[in-house]
Amino acid sequence: MTFHCSLSPRAPLSDKSVSDQGNGAPRSVSQPTITTTDAAANEPWATAIPISQPHAPHQDVILQSAGGLLKADVTITSHAGEIVVRKDYRLWQGTALAPLARYLVNREARMLERLGGWSHTPDFKGFDGRYAFYMSHIEGVDLGEARRHNMPVRYGDIQRMVAELHRFHITHNDLRWTNILVRPDGHMVLIDFASAFHAAPGSLLHPIMNRLRRTDIAGTFKFKRKLTGRALTPTEQRLKAAPRWLLLMRKGWKHYLLPRLKKG
Repeated sequence: MTFHCSLSPRAPLSDKSVSDQGNGAPRSVSQPTITTTDAAANEPWATAIPISQPHAPHQDVILQSAGGLLKADVTITSHAGEIVVRKDYRLWQGTALAPLARYLVNREARMLERLGGWSHTPDFKGFDGRYAFYMSHIEGVDLGEARRHNMPVRYGDIQRMVAELHRFHITHNDLRWTNILVRPDGHMVLIDFASAFHAAPGSLLHPIMNRLRRTDIAGTFKFKRKLTGRALTPTEQRLKAAPRWLLLMRKGWKHYLLPRLKKG
């Protein structure tokens, strides 16, 4: 693991910089940062780097840098006296995608608030302006990294975690190796709820939940063979097959909407 460390002396805040922070603009004061090239540490919200409390207010750890389409800066930092993770979409402020960036911030924050107190998600810790929010820092590595290091990971725990999520009338919709963190004690935490969906019972959108639950369950099958060595059953194979409407949506996004958004 290599580190690139940039340390700058802290300067007193000017009146202008205090005002900018109040309206959600990026801080004008230079903050020391640490960037790690370790593959596991660069997964959003996950780090294997121990952060010592005395130095936490003076250095940030960059987990992900914005750059791709609507990709956020993700940083371990300090807020209200504790180590947290900030997910920041300020790169898109002032662009044509600014409304969508604000929507993603509010959407994910609402999902974390709904799941507040559930041990399988980070806790929401507040907004930082209109384009960023804070969440609790999870000490651990992503599921793929845990498997590569032979950490004890049970497929049944993933199934139970997803089933619990569905009891909150929420689907994740983006289950992948990098969106499940494994703590040193083996406890799993779901991250990245930007694509999550919630529909209360009785609402007009609630009928969609059955289809999305099925898609979530099918999303766990990708972990089964690698974690258990067992092949999918015929029933699981049928569940895994994406419905035609979903294939058409993915094709439209990949070949029509996404290229046009990138062109601006």
